[in-house]
Amino acid sequence: IPSDTQTKNPQNPSSLSTSSSCLTENNNTSSRKRRAAQEGKQRSFKKAKVSPLFTWEGKETPEWMIQLLRNTKGAADPLLIFEKTLFETDVKPSQSRLSIPFHKLIRNDFLTLAESRIIEEDISNREKMGLGAVLVDQGSKKWGVFLKRWEMNGSWNYALVCGWNDVVKANGLKDGDNISLWSFRCRGVLSFALVPLR
Repeated sequence: IPSDTQTKNPQNPSSLSTSSSCLTENNNTSSRKRRAAQEGKQRSFKKAKVSPLFTWEGKETPEWMIQLLRNTKGAADPLLIFEKTLFETDVKPSQSRLSIPFHKLIRNDFLTLAESRIIEEDISNREKMGLGAVLVDQGSKKWGVFLKRWEMNGSWNYALVCGWNDVVKANGLKDGDNISLWSFRCRGVLSFALVPLR
């Protein structure tokens, strides 16, 4: 999905009050300003809750990732995008996916416009292939994964699939483990780095 700076929309004119009572009010400037201020107070948005367990601000790129980027030709742009305490469904072989809820993303500007378009088009695709990517762990082992987007329980999520079970097994991940997920580019290809939080 595009970055926050790209998705800031101007106020939707249709969201302003259009009731007949507005037509009978005095049309002077101060009245309009007062009305706009009152409506602004009514339109308050709840912020996504952030778990106090995770403090990502100012967190440095892990040393092994820095070495990986130095040793991999064309690797650059590491971004911390997500932290999570794993649930049973994240490590259960029959589920075979890592769920990444939108409201828990630390940042959402890790996809290019072309990649976002692929994921958007995939939502209505019956086969739902997703977007191909590479996932790397601390041992510098690499897996091919797919990033998909789907709706679960009324909210949108990304999910890493196709290869996630192998990542879980190789890294001994279990219910209750804390992880962070970083994104980076390797010769333009979307890549992820899995960092266990001990």
